[in-house]
Amino acid sequence: MATKTTKRKAAAQTRTAPAARAPKYPRHTVERALRIPQAVYDQNGGKPATPDEAVKFAGGAGISGPWRLEISSAKKYGFLEANEDGRIAPTERARRAIAPQSENDRLTALREAILSAPDISDVYNHYRGESLPDEPFFVNALTDRFKLPADKVPEFLTIFNDDMRGAQLIDESGERPRLVDIGRDEEHRPKKAGQVARKASEAGTTCFVMQPFAAPLGEYFELIYKPAVEQAGLQAVRADDDIFHTGKIMDQVWRGIRAADVLVAELTSKKPKRVLRAWARPCAAKAGRAGLLQ
Repeated sequence: MATKTTKRKAAAQTRTAPAARAPKYPRHTVERALRIPQAVYDQNGGKPATPDEAVKFAGGAGISGPWRLEISSAKKYGFLEANEDGRIAPTERARRAIAPQSENDRLTALREAILSAPDISDVYNHYRGESLPDEPFFVNALTDRFKLPADKVPEFLTIFNDDMRGAQLIDESGERPRLVDIGRDEEHRPKKAGQVARKASEAGTTCFVMQPFAAPLGEYFELIYKPAVEQAGLQAVRADDDIFHTGKIMDQVWRGIRAADVLVAELTSKKPKRVLRAWARPCAAKAGRAGLLQ
């Protein structure tokens, strides 16, 4: 039987126990949070509207608890702003996501929204550039490190994962999902081959590849050399194997060698010395810019 002193201590501990932190994260995904801003943009020209009007634009009967929560989510992502009289309107960020004027506008706006969202941005910044922990350990980190209420963790995980996918911030090609580090990863990400080749052609920066084009080495140009050359910002130009048997294109080959910024010679053949004799002089003339592959 508990004594009065024990009961008093228990009561004191109950009074002083810290209350669970209310979740600060948006309660909707970044894509869903665009619904009301999109409706105001489409049906009211993006001009300020009362919350009740905005909800009706989005197909609701009027403002209510769930709609207030969705408006709150849109604000936390930076998609809605309120003026002094309480009217709400799409922000510049929301407009870029709703009506992009360039190829990257929407994706950039979604990423900005995620990086400004409470809790979601904290978790992303902590793990950016790294693989996410297995779910049991991730759950523990969310409650212990980030102080999320335990009963809200499943909802948070659903929103977080959907946001990372929607904004292309997660790489799930490996054994474990890895968060893309905006800036660092993309700075070193190869550009689209077509864009690189076009710019290289315009700039006149070329890599002249000299190799046999019969099987099995013939496939290397398209599968290995050309992609690597284009990722380096050069235009890949190849010398046909036919030059070893006829002289009809030799003039074109010499011009290609002289014009190229980089020379690559594939020596894995039956007669590597013959290749060296054929290309040694022009390659030497481009000292420091020739590569010999064997």
